[in-house]
Amino acid sequence: MNKNILIGGAWPYANGSGYHLPDQIVSSEYLTLEGRKISTSQNYAIEEIFEVVRKANKYFDEQAPWKTRTENVEACKNTLFQCVQIIANLAVVLAPFLPFSSEKVCNWLGISTTWEYKEIPSGYRLPEISILFERLDKSVIDEERAKL
Repeated sequence: MNKNILIGGAWPYANGSGYHLPDQIVSSEYLTLEGRKISTSQNYAIEEIFEVVRKANKYFDEQAPWKTRTENVEACKNTLFQCVQIIANLAVVLAPFLPFSSEKVCNWLGISTTWEYKEIPSGYRLPEISILFERLDKSVIDEERAKL
């Protein structure tokens, strides 16, 4: 099984059931994080993880699945597949820092938080989900910052 994650082009598996991912940005980022001892440098580890998050967000924005869903359905499916893989693996690497949220995401995706590469099969159906994080009003953020 290919242990690469996300970002970039993808090729259909020989059986047509999913996508195979070439080595790209996030795969090397994830494998680097995989070998790190998070407990020795939590701030550094979190910053490295959120660098992957920023790259994933950029990928999502550039692929624009809200456009490709009508213009290029296969590209849209590929983008969403890639993003689900990113989410699954980020839930694993964020588990030490966000255990309850990571567990919730892992449960939705039918995976464990065990520190290993995760791949969600193409066509996986999500169970009923809920909002993971409530959006905070800017005034609440400003108030909290003022307290610091």
